[in-house]
Amino acid sequence: MLPRTKRHPTVAIVDDDSRVQGELVEAFPHRLNIQTFRSGDAAMRYPGRASVALWIINTRLPDISGFDLCQQLAASGQRPAIYLMGDQYDESDERRSYLCGAKVYVCKPAKAVWLQSWTGCRESVGDSWQEEPIVA
Repeated sequence: MLPRTKRHPTVAIVDDDSRVQGELVEAFPHRLNIQTFRSGDAAMRYPGRASVALWIINTRLPDISGFDLCQQLAASGQRPAIYLMGDQYDESDERRSYLCGAKVYVCKPAKAVWLQSWTGCRESVGDSWQEEPIVA
């Protein structure tokens, strides 16, 4: 019998800005499986969609709003963590994010500290991965 290998969680980043995608990819521990998409349609066509543990979705995508994509993912029966990311802070976007099923609302620029609130990251890579302390 072959030994079982631990599968690392899949994180999906949906943003049409490749610079932001790159910042987020660099922020994650390298032991995670990271998928990037430039549109909501591409994300919904991803065959491994059901196995994604964390979605980070820009609220403004070229083809669909991030809020609508969040609702579609929530309606699919899966229960992934969904972080909606605004280009800049907007109070109504924050309220709307939680109403459509997002776990967290964040704003650009991308920050690795966001990942500390996602329990899947710690479960996957353990306590060895730490971000610099938050300075108020």
